[in-house]
Amino acid sequence: MNKIIIFNSVIGTFYSINNVAITPLLSLFALTYLNATKEELGYIMSAFFIASVVSKLIIGFLIKQRYLFTLQAFSLLLMILSPILYVFSGNVLGFALVRIIHGFGFAVIFLSCLTIATILIGERNDFSISVLMTFAAIGMTLAPLLSTIFTFYFDISTTFLLISIITCLSLPFSLYLTSKKSLLFDKASKKLSLKEITNSFFKEKWFKSSFLAYFAYALIYGAITTYIPPYARQSFGFADYQITAMFFGLFIFTIFTRIILIKRNEKSFLKQILLSSLIFTISLLVLLGIIKDPILFAFTFVLIGIGHGFIYPIAAILVSNSSPPEHRLEANTLFLISFDLGNVIGPMVASLMVSFMPINHVLIGSAVLPTIIWVLVVKSINSI
Repeated sequence: MNKIIIFNSVIGTFYSINNVAITPLLSLFALTYLNATKEELGYIMSAFFIASVVSKLIIGFLIKQRYLFTLQAFSLLLMILSPILYVFSGNVLGFALVRIIHGFGFAVIFLSCLTIATILIGERNDFSISVLMTFAAIGMTLAPLLSTIFTFYFDISTTFLLISIITCLSLPFSLYLTSKKSLLFDKASKKLSLKEITNSFFKEKWFKSSFLAYFAYALIYGAITTYIPPYARQSFGFADYQITAMFFGLFIFTIFTRIILIKRNEKSFLKQILLSSLIFTISLLVLLGIIKDPILFAFTFVLIGIGHGFIYPIAAILVSNSSPPEHRLEANTLFLISFDLGNVIGPMVASLMVSFMPINHVLIGSAVLPTIIWVLVVKSINSI
């Protein structure tokens, strides 16, 4: 069983490398190679998460848990192919279509890794989730380091191809897990519908708090991954490798925070850290729109790794520990959709703002909705 959990977490490392390594380069690639406009960037980036929402709904509410290993292997293949397809997309429309394919692969493997970790361990999943998140954080940290090295020596297209090759290293782990599919039995007598699961979980304050907190962070993450790279290049003259280096620093902080959660996961601690991390991240987003010094700008961006490291795993732990094991796939599906929705709405709203204001003001404006949500989370989580 421990081997399965470790292999599942290793796959989490590789899908994190695949997604995070190319994320800060996507908007630069679209602007440089496909002549995309700044307004188009938000919609292109959102296509990934629209596909993610749809695929999660299909998998979470129509597919049984025992098929998760097989789905994980299939989605991993899509993750491997997507960086290659970006290179040969040819135009903005083709690029957006690849975003949809990549989004489907990311959604399924993201959902399967989390659910596998929670249903194989037992009732208390704090440790297994923290291990998965730590492995994922390692991948997130290695990803921008690799892309920094690659973009220093090669162009963005070659970097995408190299990331695809690296992702192939996870295939043996996935094939091994597929052979163990008999472990993923279903206790549920029937699948819950989207309406049933929504009515059931959204009545619970622990679920609403987790969903809203992750949604608020996703609004921020979607905005910064779309517009920080071009803003850093245009306003501070950062090269591609310097931009990816900022993401490397961000995810270094992510590793440290997730290691803390392996040792500290009592409920009161998690609630306090969740609220503090979210308002801290919102404050950093505002500062990014104000700061004029390039070094201070990069350092402020790096500190977002603290929120990135805490918010998702804490919210995931609260959802996992409070949902029944037989319906954990459905609960995780609904919870993870919050991240997709934030990454759809965040870039789209930013795209609307960028048509009539400079990018630094867009960053400041992108903090308004997360702040309102933070207030709602405070009211909800304090009564848990």
